[in-house]
Amino acid sequence: MSTGCYPDGTMGEVFINAAHANSALDALASDAAIALSFALQHGADLSTIELAMKRTAGGDPSSPIGAALDRLLP
Repeated sequence: MSTGCYPDGTMGEVFINAAHANSALDALASDAAIALSFALQHGADLSTIELAMKRTAGGDPSSPIGAALDRLLP
C-alpha cells in the first residue's frame, strides 16, 4: 500500500496491490483504492470513511480497504 499527497501533506490517493498480481482480490483492492482516492479528492474525511466500513464482531476490518484505512489513520 502506498499513498500520494498534495503539497500541503493532505492525502489525495491510495494505492493497494494484493499479493497475487492480476487476481480477483488484487482487482477488488485496486478498485476500492480508486474509489477511496476519488472520495478523498472530493473532500471526504478519512475517519468518516473508516466509520462507514464493515467490521467483524471483534471490531476488525472486514475488507482490504478497511484494513488499509486502519493503517492510514492514527
